Amino acid sequence: MENVKRPSDTLIKCATNVFLAMAYRESILAIVTDLQQQVLQERAFNVTDSGQRIHQDNLTFMLDDNEFNIYLSNLHQRYLAAGFQVAFGECPLDGAHFLLRQTRKKLIDASKELNLPHDIQLINRSEKFISAYVEILLRFLVPFVNATLK
Repeated sequence: MENVKRPSDTLIKCATNVFLAMAYRESILAIVTDLQQQVLQERAFNVTDSGQRIHQDNLTFMLDDNEFNIYLSNLHQRYLAAGFQVAFGECPLDGAHFLLRQTRKKLIDASKELNLPHDIQLINRSEKFISAYVEILLRFLVPFVNATLK
């Protein structure tokens, strides 16, 4: 990295924030998934029409309103007991994903200082382009982030 101009402190801080948001999301993913599974396993949530038992959180949309509200209530109690501060009906992962999106957006905006030949409008068109561009930026910036953590 001897011949590479050091990025600004702002850009390095934005990259650090993306890494922290990624770490936060990953650190709560297993906890939230486990809490969801506990609620689904403790009570037999069934789809009214078919009697099919719901075993996965991504299938809870199939529950009738009453069953879904019971599921949400039980889940919300678990979230609060685990230390998550979320409103009823919200998932802690939603906040983590929002934080990650915001930090990635700030990183992309701050990357303008690098004068890279890219089209921000094109990058912002799809999640695939955003993810690829952010990954390239992070690979470039990680040595500078590591240096600030020492």
